Amino acid sequence: IEIRVHSVVTTYDERDNIIDCQVTFGTESIRGRHKTDIATLSKRFSDLLEGTLKLPRISLDKIARDMIESIHAASSEIIFDDNGMKAISKSNPNHVFGLNSEGWYISQDGGLTPRTIATARGILADAIFAGTLWLTNEMNIESLDGYLNVTGSHFVMRSKNNPQNAVEITPDGITIYGYDGRAYFVNGLMSGQSVANLERFETSAVESNGNRDLLLKTDSFERVYCIYDQWRSNRLDLLMNFQLTSGSNYASTFFRVRVVNMFNGEIISHQRLVAYRSPGDGQNFLRLQLNLKNYYNAVVDYRQLHLYIEFMIETPAQNTLQFRVNKGEVYD
Repeated sequence: IEIRVHSVVTTYDERDNIIDCQVTFGTESIRGRHKTDIATLSKRFSDLLEGTLKLPRISLDKIARDMIESIHAASSEIIFDDNGMKAISKSNPNHVFGLNSEGWYISQDGGLTPRTIATARGILADAIFAGTLWLTNEMNIESLDGYLNVTGSHFVMRSKNNPQNAVEITPDGITIYGYDGRAYFVNGLMSGQSVANLERFETSAVESNGNRDLLLKTDSFERVYCIYDQWRSNRLDLLMNFQLTSGSNYASTFFRVRVVNMFNGEIISHQRLVAYRSPGDGQNFLRLQLNLKNYYNAVVDYRQLHLYIEFMIETPAQNTLQFRVNKGEVYD
Protein backbone atom coordinates (compact mmCIF):
# COMPACT_ATOMS: atom_id res chain seq x y z
CA ILE A 1 0.00 0.00 0.00
CA GLU A 2 1.33 3.45 -0.88
CA ILE A 3 -0.10 6.68 0.59
CA ARG A 4 0.83 10.03 -0.89
CA VAL A 5 0.14 13.62 0.11
CA HIS A 6 -1.69 15.27 -2.83
CA SER A 7 -2.58 18.76 -1.66
CA VAL A 8 -1.95 21.24 1.17
CA VAL A 9 -4.17 24.31 1.63
CA THR A 10 -2.86 26.87 4.15
CA THR A 11 -4.75 29.96 5.37
CA TYR A 12 -2.94 32.99 6.88
CA ASP A 13 -4.27 35.99 8.81
CA GLU A 14 -3.28 39.63 8.25
CA ARG A 15 -0.09 39.15 10.30
CA ASP A 16 1.00 36.21 8.19
CA ASN A 17 0.26 33.71 10.98
CA ILE A 18 -1.05 30.27 10.06
CA ILE A 19 -4.66 29.96 11.22
CA ASP A 20 -5.79 26.95 9.17
CA CYS A 21 -4.19 24.10 7.24
CA GLN A 22 -5.90 21.27 5.36
CA VAL A 23 -3.98 18.29 4.03
CA THR A 24 -5.44 15.83 1.54
CA PHE A 25 -3.79 12.45 1.25
CA GLY A 26 -4.56 8.97 -0.14
CA THR A 27 -4.56 7.25 -3.51
CA GLU A 28 -5.66 9.22 -6.54
CA SER A 29 -9.06 7.45 -6.72
CA ILE A 30 -10.08 7.98 -3.08
CA ARG A 31 -8.27 11.17 -2.07
CA GLY A 32 -11.51 13.12 -1.87
CA ARG A 33 -12.72 10.85 0.94
CA HIS A 34 -9.53 10.99 3.01
CA LYS A 35 -9.04 14.54 4.30
CA THR A 36 -7.74 15.46 7.73
CA ASP A 37 -7.70 18.85 9.36
CA ILE A 38 -4.42 19.54 11.19
CA ALA A 39 -4.94 23.24 11.79
CA THR A 40 -4.34 22.99 15.53
CA LEU A 41 -1.12 21.02 15.13
CA SER A 42 0.16 23.37 12.45
CA LYS A 43 -0.67 26.41 14.58
CA ARG A 44 1.32 24.95 17.48
CA PHE A 45 4.32 24.30 15.21
CA SER A 46 4.12 27.88 13.97
CA ASP A 47 4.01 29.17 17.55
CA LEU A 48 7.03 27.02 18.47
CA LEU A 49 9.06 28.36 15.56
CA GLU A 50 8.16 31.95 16.38
CA GLY A 51 8.89 31.49 20.08
CA THR A 52 5.38 32.33 21.35
CA LEU A 53 5.02 28.76 22.63
CA LYS A 54 7.87 27.38 24.73
CA LEU A 55 8.74 23.72 25.15
CA PRO A 56 9.36 22.44 28.69
CA ARG A 57 12.87 22.98 30.01
CA ILE A 58 13.71 19.29 29.63
CA SER A 59 13.63 19.71 25.82
CA LEU A 60 16.83 21.78 25.77
CA ASP A 61 15.53 24.78 23.81
CA LYS A 62 18.10 25.21 21.04
CA ILE A 63 18.48 21.51 20.17
CA ALA A 64 14.74 20.87 20.34
CA ARG A 65 13.90 23.86 18.16
CA ASP A 66 16.38 22.74 15.50
CA MET A 67 14.82 19.29 15.54
CA ILE A 68 11.29 20.68 15.27
CA GLU A 69 12.29 22.86 12.31
CA SER A 70 13.66 19.77 10.55
CA ILE A 71 10.46 17.83 11.20
CA HIS A 72 8.21 20.71 10.21
CA ALA A 73 10.09 21.32 6.98
CA ALA A 74 10.07 17.66 5.95
CA SER A 75 8.32 16.40 2.81
CA SER A 76 7.69 12.71 3.32
CA GLU A 77 6.46 9.67 1.49
CA ILE A 78 4.81 6.97 3.64
CA ILE A 79 5.04 3.34 2.52
CA PHE A 80 3.46 0.25 4.09
CA ASP A 81 5.06 -3.11 3.29
CA ASP A 82 5.80 -6.45 4.95
CA ASN A 83 8.26 -4.74 7.33
CA GLY A 84 5.73 -2.18 8.58
CA MET A 85 5.54 1.54 7.92
CA LYS A 86 8.34 3.63 6.40
CA ALA A 87 8.38 7.40 6.25
CA ILE A 88 10.89 8.41 3.56
CA SER A 89 12.12 11.95 3.03
CA LYS A 90 11.37 13.20 -0.48
CA SER A 91 14.30 15.60 -0.39
CA ASN A 92 16.73 12.88 0.77
CA PRO A 93 15.50 9.28 0.33
CA ASN A 94 18.27 8.05 2.63
CA HIS A 95 16.47 9.61 5.60
CA VAL A 96 14.04 6.92 6.76
CA PHE A 97 11.80 6.46 9.80
CA GLY A 98 10.59 2.85 10.20
CA LEU A 99 7.90 1.54 12.54
CA ASN A 100 6.18 -1.79 13.23
CA SER A 101 4.90 -3.77 16.22
CA GLU A 102 8.45 -4.72 17.31
CA GLY A 103 9.82 -1.17 17.50
CA TRP A 104 11.03 1.78 15.46
CA TYR A 105 14.23 3.11 13.93
CA ILE A 106 15.68 6.25 12.33
CA SER A 107 18.28 5.93 9.56
CA GLN A 108 20.32 8.25 7.36
CA ASP A 109 21.38 5.62 4.82
CA GLY A 110 18.09 4.16 3.68
CA GLY A 111 17.75 1.82 6.64
CA LEU A 112 21.03 -0.08 6.22
CA THR A 113 22.58 1.11 9.50
CA PRO A 114 19.98 2.82 11.72
CA ARG A 115 21.52 5.35 14.09
CA THR A 116 18.62 5.19 16.54
CA ILE A 117 16.65 2.01 17.33
CA ALA A 118 14.04 1.27 20.01
CA THR A 119 12.68 -2.22 20.76
CA ALA A 120 11.50 -4.09 23.85
CA ARG A 121 15.18 -4.80 24.60
CA GLY A 122 16.00 -1.11 24.94
CA ILE A 123 17.14 1.95 22.99
CA LEU A 124 20.31 2.17 20.90
CA ALA A 125 21.33 5.69 19.83
CA ASP A 126 24.37 7.67 18.74
CA ALA A 127 23.25 10.67 20.78
CA ILE A 128 20.53 11.33 23.35
CA PHE A 129 19.73 14.89 24.44
CA ALA A 130 17.98 15.07 27.80
CA GLY A 131 17.39 17.79 30.35
CA THR A 132 16.94 15.15 33.09
CA LEU A 133 17.81 11.46 32.85
CA TRP A 134 16.16 9.21 35.47
CA LEU A 135 17.77 5.83 36.20
CA THR A 136 15.64 3.11 37.76
CA ASN A 137 18.48 0.60 38.16
CA GLU A 138 22.00 1.30 36.88
CA MET A 139 23.89 2.79 33.97
CA ASN A 140 27.02 1.39 32.31
CA ILE A 141 29.10 3.30 29.76
CA GLU A 142 32.15 1.89 27.95
CA SER A 143 34.61 4.15 26.16
CA LEU A 144 37.90 3.46 24.39
CA ASP A 145 39.94 3.66 27.59
CA GLY A 146 37.56 3.18 30.49
CA TYR A 147 34.27 2.15 32.06
CA LEU A 148 31.64 4.16 33.92
CA ASN A 149 29.06 2.59 36.22
CA VAL A 150 26.32 4.45 38.09
CA THR A 151 24.22 2.43 40.53
CA GLY A 152 21.93 4.51 42.72
CA SER A 153 24.21 7.00 44.48
CA HIS A 154 27.36 4.95 43.74
CA PHE A 155 29.55 6.22 40.87
CA VAL A 156 32.63 4.27 39.67
CA MET A 157 34.96 5.21 36.81
CA ARG A 158 37.60 2.55 36.02
CA SER A 159 40.55 2.36 33.62
CA LYS A 160 40.40 -0.22 30.83
CA ASN A 161 44.18 -0.58 30.70
CA ASN A 162 44.49 -1.14 34.46
CA PRO A 163 41.18 -1.93 36.24
CA GLN A 164 42.81 -1.18 39.61
CA ASN A 165 43.00 2.51 38.65
CA ALA A 166 39.59 3.85 39.63
CA VAL A 167 37.64 6.74 41.06
CA GLU A 168 34.68 6.02 43.33
CA ILE A 169 32.14 8.67 44.37
CA THR A 170 29.43 8.18 47.00
CA PRO A 171 27.54 10.59 49.27
CA ASP A 172 30.26 9.86 51.88
CA GLY A 173 33.06 11.24 49.70
CA ILE A 174 35.55 10.50 46.93
CA THR A 175 38.02 7.59 46.91
CA ILE A 176 40.86 7.35 44.36
CA TYR A 177 42.67 4.03 43.74
CA GLY A 178 46.18 3.99 42.26
CA TYR A 179 47.85 1.66 39.77
CA ASP A 180 48.31 -1.04 42.45
CA GLY A 181 44.78 -0.81 43.83
CA ARG A 182 45.86 1.20 46.88
CA ALA A 183 43.44 3.89 48.07
CA TYR A 184 45.43 7.12 47.84
CA PHE A 185 42.50 9.42 48.59
CA VAL A 186 39.71 8.18 50.91
CA ASN A 187 36.52 10.18 51.51
CA GLY A 188 38.28 13.47 50.93
CA LEU A 189 41.47 12.67 52.89
CA MET A 190 44.88 11.85 51.46
CA SER A 191 45.98 8.49 52.87
CA GLY A 192 49.61 9.62 52.91
CA GLN A 193 48.83 12.77 54.92
CA SER A 194 46.93 11.39 57.93
CA VAL A 195 49.26 13.01 60.48
CA ALA A 196 48.93 16.62 61.61
CA ASN A 197 51.91 18.96 61.42
CA LEU A 198 53.08 19.05 65.06
CA GLU A 199 56.00 21.27 66.15
CA ARG A 200 57.78 21.90 69.46
CA PHE A 201 57.16 25.33 70.97
CA GLU A 202 60.39 26.69 72.41
CA THR A 203 60.07 27.79 76.07
CA SER A 204 62.56 28.03 78.95
CA ALA A 205 60.10 26.42 81.38
CA VAL A 206 60.28 23.08 79.54
CA GLU A 207 63.48 21.06 79.32
CA SER A 208 64.43 18.00 77.32
CA ASN A 209 65.54 14.81 79.08
CA GLY A 210 68.04 14.21 76.30
CA ASN A 211 65.71 11.95 74.37
CA ARG A 212 62.19 12.51 73.05
CA ASP A 213 60.59 13.31 76.41
CA LEU A 214 60.16 16.75 77.96
CA LEU A 215 60.37 17.76 81.63
CA LEU A 216 57.99 20.24 83.27
CA LYS A 217 58.01 21.76 86.79
CA THR A 218 55.50 24.61 86.80
CA ASP A 219 51.95 25.13 88.12
CA SER A 220 51.01 27.53 85.33
CA PHE A 221 50.15 26.49 81.80
CA GLU A 222 53.11 26.42 79.43
CA ARG A 223 52.84 26.25 75.65
CA VAL A 224 54.76 23.14 74.70
CA TYR A 225 53.60 22.23 71.21
CA CYS A 226 51.91 24.02 68.34
CA ILE A 227 49.97 22.64 65.39
CA TYR A 228 50.34 24.50 62.10
CA ASP A 229 48.06 22.80 59.60
CA GLN A 230 44.77 22.96 57.72
CA TRP A 231 41.41 21.84 59.04
CA ARG A 232 41.03 18.75 56.86
CA SER A 233 39.16 16.26 59.07
CA ASN A 234 36.25 16.17 61.50
CA ARG A 235 38.43 14.83 64.32
CA LEU A 236 42.01 15.30 65.47
CA ASP A 237 43.51 12.83 67.97
CA LEU A 238 46.60 13.75 69.99
CA LEU A 239 48.58 10.73 71.22
CA MET A 240 50.74 11.36 74.29
CA ASN A 241 52.72 9.56 77.00
CA PHE A 242 53.37 10.88 80.53
CA GLN A 243 54.62 9.89 84.00
CA LEU A 244 56.48 11.33 86.99
CA THR A 245 60.25 11.13 86.98
CA SER A 246 61.90 8.59 89.27
CA GLY A 247 63.20 11.46 91.45
CA SER A 248 59.70 12.82 92.20
CA ASN A 249 58.59 12.76 95.85
CA TYR A 250 55.01 11.62 95.18
CA ALA A 251 53.90 8.29 93.82
CA SER A 252 51.29 10.19 91.79
CA THR A 253 49.96 13.69 91.29
CA PHE A 254 47.58 15.63 89.06
CA PHE A 255 48.54 17.49 85.95
CA ARG A 256 46.51 19.32 83.29
CA VAL A 257 46.63 19.49 79.52
CA ARG A 258 44.61 21.78 77.28
CA VAL A 259 44.36 22.71 73.62
CA VAL A 260 43.89 26.37 72.76
CA ASN A 261 42.96 28.15 69.54
CA MET A 262 46.00 30.26 68.68
CA PHE A 263 43.89 32.96 66.95
CA ASN A 264 41.36 33.80 69.68
CA GLY A 265 42.57 31.99 72.80
CA GLU A 266 39.47 29.78 73.03
CA ILE A 267 39.97 26.52 74.92
CA ILE A 268 39.02 23.58 72.70
CA SER A 269 39.83 20.84 75.25
CA HIS A 270 40.89 20.81 78.92
CA GLN A 271 41.61 17.64 80.92
CA ARG A 272 42.85 16.91 84.44
CA LEU A 273 44.82 13.66 84.61
CA VAL A 274 46.92 11.62 87.05
CA ALA A 275 50.63 10.99 86.44
CA TYR A 276 52.28 8.04 88.22
CA ARG A 277 55.92 7.57 89.14
CA SER A 278 55.62 3.87 88.33
CA PRO A 279 52.65 3.65 85.99
CA GLY A 280 50.86 0.41 85.30
CA ASP A 281 49.46 -0.73 81.97
CA GLY A 282 47.64 2.10 80.24
CA GLN A 283 48.29 4.59 83.06
CA ASN A 284 50.83 6.62 81.10
CA PHE A 285 49.01 6.95 77.77
CA LEU A 286 46.29 9.34 76.54
CA ARG A 287 44.46 9.70 73.23
CA LEU A 288 43.06 13.20 73.42
CA GLN A 289 40.24 13.47 70.87
CA LEU A 290 39.32 16.88 69.47
CA ASN A 291 35.95 17.07 67.69
CA LEU A 292 36.72 19.94 65.37
CA LYS A 293 33.42 19.61 63.51
CA ASN A 294 31.52 20.40 66.72
CA TYR A 295 33.97 23.15 67.67
CA TYR A 296 33.72 25.01 64.35
CA ASN A 297 30.07 23.99 63.83
CA ALA A 298 30.73 23.74 60.11
CA VAL A 299 31.73 21.39 57.32
CA VAL A 300 35.48 20.86 56.86
CA ASP A 301 36.67 23.78 54.71
CA TYR A 302 40.50 23.55 54.95
CA ARG A 303 40.86 26.80 56.85
CA GLN A 304 44.09 27.42 58.77
CA LEU A 305 44.34 25.30 61.93
CA HIS A 306 46.71 26.88 64.48
CA LEU A 307 46.59 25.34 67.96
CA TYR A 308 48.65 25.42 71.16
CA ILE A 309 49.05 22.33 73.39
CA GLU A 310 49.69 23.48 76.97
CA PHE A 311 50.70 21.56 80.13
CA MET A 312 50.97 22.24 83.88
CA ILE A 313 51.60 20.14 87.02
CA GLU A 314 49.74 20.83 90.30
CA THR A 315 52.62 20.05 92.72
CA PRO A 316 55.76 21.29 90.95
CA ALA A 317 57.88 21.76 94.09
CA GLN A 318 58.05 18.04 94.83
CA ASN A 319 57.48 16.47 91.40
CA THR A 320 58.57 16.65 87.76
CA LEU A 321 56.29 15.67 84.89
CA GLN A 322 57.94 13.73 82.07
CA PHE A 323 55.86 13.66 78.88
CA ARG A 324 55.70 13.82 75.11
CA VAL A 325 53.08 14.21 72.40
CA ASN A 326 53.85 11.51 69.85
CA LYS A 327 51.69 12.68 66.95
CA GLY A 328 48.38 14.06 65.87
CA GLU A 329 46.18 11.79 63.75
CA VAL A 330 43.35 13.06 61.54
CA TYR A 331 40.10 11.12 61.25
CA ASP A 332 36.97 11.61 59.24
